[in-house]
Amino acid sequence: FRDGVEAVFAGKTTQIQFEIVGLRGRRLFMDQTAAPLFAPDDHGRVVEMVAVTRNVSAQRRAEADLLQARLSQGYAVADRPKDALASMERAVALAPTNTDYLLARAQLANWIGRRDLAADSYERVLRLNPDDRTALLMLARTRMWQGKLDASASAYRKYLRTYPDKAEVYLEYAKLESWRGNFDHAIEILEQYGKKFGNRPKVDQEEARLYAL
Repeated sequence: FRDGVEAVFAGKTTQIQFEIVGLRGRRLFMDQTAAPLFAPDDHGRVVEMVAVTRNVSAQRRAEADLLQARLSQGYAVADRPKDALASMERAVALAPTNTDYLLARAQLANWIGRRDLAADSYERVLRLNPDDRTALLMLARTRMWQGKLDASASAYRKYLRTYPDKAEVYLEYAKLESWRGNFDHAIEILEQYGKKFGNRPKVDQEEARLYAL
């Protein structure tokens, strides 16, 4: 900052960014553009500095969380999922309401078997956007992979009420209900699937499997 002031009084226009710390410890990033004001009777002598200073803390945070997200993607491409997840965790900490980051964190967590973190991420997305299609379906699947079948069934029901157009989800949900011991309900779901999508051979195949259990 001091160097910038000295440069202005040497006749230069400057643009600098610097950090300030308030009396209570709050940190802010500032952007300042400054120019010299010359004496009217001596154009080589600077008498004042004119400056415009803006608070760019939000922009810096956005740049930082974007950097963390890109770093995480790089780790994932390099097949380093644990490093990718750690980087994405930092991105989420910087931007806790960014649903793209939360979904990416969930995907990475599932990749390395951290089901609790994945489920937490999907639930946070759903608190921000209750009808998020990806989060609804992946929460149902994650709860199933955890062995939390009741919670999984609840998520599947909500998904199908909201998005009844995905055929494979009916089959997944029917299988889940059979694992819960609800064979009659599983058959009902398969019949719904058959009526909606017209794939009678698949219904017969799945029902035969259920009756064989």
